[in-house]
Amino acid sequence: MSYQLLDAMSAEVAYREEQLRKAGRDARMTKQSRVVRWLRAHRVTSVTVPAQERRTAAQVATRADHLAR
Repeated sequence: MSYQLLDAMSAEVAYREEQLRKAGRDARMTKQSRVVRWLRAHRVTSVTVPAQERRTAAQVATRADHLAR
């Protein structure tokens, strides 16, 4: 087995361990704290977006127009 493959496998194992730890923390989380986390996430991230305006492109004077005059 090459060292690169061994490094890749150990990195994959570390990643999966971390994911399992996160899943375990989420599973142990109480129902009340889930609601609080959801409310915080949605209230903090709710941003009012202004209405979109329609704009037209303005003509830009090019160097050729300036030389032609």
